[in-house]
Amino acid sequence: MKRPEKCRRVAAFTLIELLVVITIIAILAALLLPVLGKAKDRANQTYCMNNCRQIGTATMIYVQDYREDFPFGNRVYGGGTGDGSVVDPSGWPMLILYYMGQQNTNGQPKVYLCPKEKEIAANWVFQLHFQANRH
Repeated sequence: MKRPEKCRRVAAFTLIELLVVITIIAILAALLLPVLGKAKDRANQTYCMNNCRQIGTATMIYVQDYREDFPFGNRVYGGGTGDGSVVDPSGWPMLILYYMGQQNTNGQPKVYLCPKEKEIAANWVFQLHFQANRH
């Protein structure tokens, strides 16, 4: 009579080994998430700083073109609070768009928006997160 051959065991992960690997991956992901969040915040800061630089540069070019006069301030529609949120399209934000190469924006110029702010009211001419100093 023939002897049965020994069953060869196929190499595979056990359930415990699989759970250990998943746990290690979860711990590494938990360590990396704050780092990625900080990197995103740093990118947003750089984006805002670049927007402010563009606004400042465009304003200074405007000043040089118009006899050292700064663009005039905003005229707020409908008795607003004067915070620069809802502005007359002929105010300073629109005057300097030409100097930033954004005169044909067909809506909200992105240079005036902070990337962290997500709300934009649909009925406004456009919204400003950056504005001229009121003083």
